[in-house]
Amino acid sequence: MKKIVLILTIFISMIGYANGGDNENEFSFFKETYINPRIIEDMSTWISDTGDQIMVINLTDTQNSNRYYGDYNIRKGSNEFPIVEFEREEGNGGFGYEYIGKLNSGLEVIETFDNGGGSLTSTEVVFFQIIKDKGMTFDTENQKIIETDERTLIYRVGSVGSYGYKNIEIINGKLKMEK
Repeated sequence: MKKIVLILTIFISMIGYANGGDNENEFSFFKETYINPRIIEDMSTWISDTGDQIMVINLTDTQNSNRYYGDYNIRKGSNEFPIVEFEREEGNGGFGYEYIGKLNSGLEVIETFDNGGGSLTSTEVVFFQIIKDKGMTFDTENQKIIETDERTLIYRVGSVGSYGYKNIEIINGKLKMEK
């Protein structure tokens, strides 16, 4: 029963912040401190996946963790924002993203680029929400659930394949993709 209450409390907390929480934070797709592209790669779905794939990662605790350790490069992109990318080991391609903009709904939009070392680079437009919330933990000494410190979460809301599209941009808060 305690586990269900904990999960429900976290979910309700996320909904509250997603519907108007403070979105000013230290992590960014287009300026220092860039969101580590390894995190974005980890949140990418396989091309064979179907359905609505939703993921959330705690940026506060994972941005520089061992799991996402490694250098990444910043280079000029096709628009005013840079491309943030890393190369995989031993010629196995790389992964990166470029910020597109923010929708009227508040969702952040990026385009990802994934190359496995061959001639194909798959691309995808991905929608994110960056929110602040507090987690929960169990205080074993006092036998109660307590809130943890504030954290910043990146929440993958959805995506659309962008291979073959050009001039992907946000105009008046709306996504435009030209074939």
